[in-house]
Amino acid sequence: MADKYGPIFCFHIGLRKTSVVSSWEVAKECFTTMDKAFATQPRSLAGKLMGYDHSMFGFSPCRAYCHDVRNLASIVLDCEVELFSSHQLELLNHVRDSEVQLFIKELYGQWIQNGDRPLLVEMKEKCWHLAANVVVSAVAGKRYFGAVTNDYEPRQCRKALGDFLYLLGIFMVSDAIPFLGWLDTVRGYTAKMKRTAREVDQVLGSWVEEHGWKRVFGSMNKAHQDFQCI
Repeated sequence: MADKYGPIFCFHIGLRKTSVVSSWEVAKECFTTMDKAFATQPRSLAGKLMGYDHSMFGFSPCRAYCHDVRNLASIVLDCEVELFSSHQLELLNHVRDSEVQLFIKELYGQWIQNGDRPLLVEMKEKCWHLAANVVVSAVAGKRYFGAVTNDYEPRQCRKALGDFLYLLGIFMVSDAIPFLGWLDTVRGYTAKMKRTAREVDQVLGSWVEEHGWKRVFGSMNKAHQDFQCI
């Protein structure tokens, strides 16, 4: 279709008008020069049930609200560090270094165990675990993916985040044709999203509660801070 209609074209998915971009030049234009025009999301079942009725940053359909949330996220803290600044990334550089080292060490250990035989590695899964561990370690100071223990907490987090991302990628009939939304309920996706939202809330709530207790008892590790510590 891109060969026939060009690097950007539109079509309808149900009642939704959808734009398709297949050129990096056009994509760059959309997310730089024209970023304000694209700084919104259509309402969706996932945004309603798992995004606090579209109030979560990535689900906001309202440009004014999204702008306010961005300003809030850019507040300068007491230590004069912006949440998403380059300086903030530098403060968490140890997280990325540590995760990459563990990633390479894990691959090396598998190679040693395999002896002289060729080693087959599912790099898609490995890279997903690496990226997930970097994010979770930066936010909460924990490792839940890859060669980690099979305790309840890591399993709970992996399941909650896995289900959350899985449900985000599923086509929902109600998103395209709202009056047929009952089909999503019949297929069981409505119940799954509600359950996943509760599980994600439980995981994130435990991180906040744990950091609160650490602050009370002064047990924060200043040498290896995570996002919430800073």
